[in-house]
Amino acid sequence: MRAIGQLWSVAPPWTNAPPVNGPFIAVRVCRPAHRHTRPTRQLTGASRRATARPTGSARLDPVTEPGPDVRRPPSPLDDEAISIEDPADARRERQARRAATIRRRRRVVALLAAAVVLAGAAAAGRLHHVARAPLRRDVAVYAGLGAWVDTYDYVPTYGGNALTVTPGTVDFLATKGVRTIYLQAARNDSKTPGGLIAADLLTKFLQRAHAKGMAVVGWSTPRFSDVQFDLDRLVKIAEFQNKGQRFDGIAVDIEDNETNPDPTTRSQNLLDLSTRLRQAVGPDVALGAIVMPAVQLDVVNPSFWPAFPWRTLRDAYDVWMPMTYWTTRDADTEWRDAERYTSESVRLMREHLEDPNARVHPIGGIADKTTADQVAAFVRALASTGSIGGSLYDAATTSTELWPSLAPLPASLTPLPTTSTTTR
Repeated sequence: MRAIGQLWSVAPPWTNAPPVNGPFIAVRVCRPAHRHTRPTRQLTGASRRATARPTGSARLDPVTEPGPDVRRPPSPLDDEAISIEDPADARRERQARRAATIRRRRRVVALLAAAVVLAGAAAAGRLHHVARAPLRRDVAVYAGLGAWVDTYDYVPTYGGNALTVTPGTVDFLATKGVRTIYLQAARNDSKTPGGLIAADLLTKFLQRAHAKGMAVVGWSTPRFSDVQFDLDRLVKIAEFQNKGQRFDGIAVDIEDNETNPDPTTRSQNLLDLSTRLRQAVGPDVALGAIVMPAVQLDVVNPSFWPAFPWRTLRDAYDVWMPMTYWTTRDADTEWRDAERYTSESVRLMREHLEDPNARVHPIGGIADKTTADQVAAFVRALASTGSIGGSLYDAATTSTELWPSLAPLPASLTPLPTTSTTTR
């Protein structure tokens, strides 16, 4: 009986590796001979008339002849069976069969090893070919001086003919020491049905900024009533790629408390969105959380978002960006002081996060409501809290008188902490 070979599509059938297009490997598999032999068959009929092979010449063809334990249905080839009667011949026959079995086993093992190696190499090559290079999870893009741009500043659909920011503005911001532009890249209203701002417009900002050595972080404002709807827009920012340009990070603006007025379900949707966003973009994307300042949520207006889920959000985000807008606080309170409001908001937030080394980039402002002295106090707070960066909201409303107060900001900041209580 001839052993029947099998064709495997590179990966052996007992592995979990998927079939891979590529060269096929033919493996001829024979059942190995058992170490014990059966008694010599009683030959009858035509077998008795068969001419026996000369003594010492009995051999099994390692490819076409089975071992003594291989059972098969009767075959015409039985009439050509070998009659072995001499004990010496029988011993030599057994030795020959054992040698043939060893050779067969070695060939099978070698072929299987080659199949496994080729399967792994082919699979790895295929995955490498189709995998999309992920964004690099570099939190340094949130460090230093930033500038904020929303759709009313640069998108004609929202700002009309009175646009205050154009791609040419990037050159001006670079001269002021801005390291990162925070660009609102997606909306969730009828003016932007697809969710993402026009690709050509986004690309112009990305090209201009990257040419100046600046980073661009795309951001959007979820509504927390339809998690999938919110997620789609954020993922589109992460997946955006045009003319070789991509965003350097993604930030989530967590402030809408009106679309979903129930704080419990709003928090649940926020947690769900944050978890699914991290899963969707993978571990290599630097995510920023734009949040209400802890002083506002704890002291000034606890009803704005009761029981905000700081601790459970911690592992989803890399950098925390509290909107410490001291200009919105009453003038007769301590929170109108830029330094006090910023430093205490950072302290409370890290306490809620249970991470004293949480990376922070406070956002001050509002820019057209503040003064140069208040901005200088804000910069002092960034230094005292060990923030990795800071900015004013927004770039279009930052007057020429304020930029000199922001100039010391990059030099005042501490290096990125090398360790954190949060495992990333």
